[in-house]
Amino acid sequence: MTDKILARRDGAIGHLIFNQPEKQNAVSLEMWEAAEKILADFEADPGIRVLVLSGAGGKSFVSGADISDSRRAAARRRRRRTTIRAPGRSTTGSRTSRNPPSP
Repeated sequence: MTDKILARRDGAIGHLIFNQPEKQNAVSLEMWEAAEKILADFEADPGIRVLVLSGAGGKSFVSGADISDSRRAAARRRRRRTTIRAPGRSTTGSRTSRNPPSP
């Protein structure tokens, strides 16, 4: 779980708070996954009658997706990807293939 999504219960009211005010509560993949679990927990609780979604920091509710996560993930995938040019040599990434594919 992440501290960038907060949940609390106040009687019959469930609160889900997006807590990344330094990025105007832009939602990362980690936050989406945490929110999904929290919402499922609220849904399974018959005592919850109302759900309030809010954003921390007082400036914005949610500014959208945190695309910096997507860019970092794409960069990691590019670094891991290797393309075999010749046996034992790699054109991208930092790994070398010792077992090139068979023709």
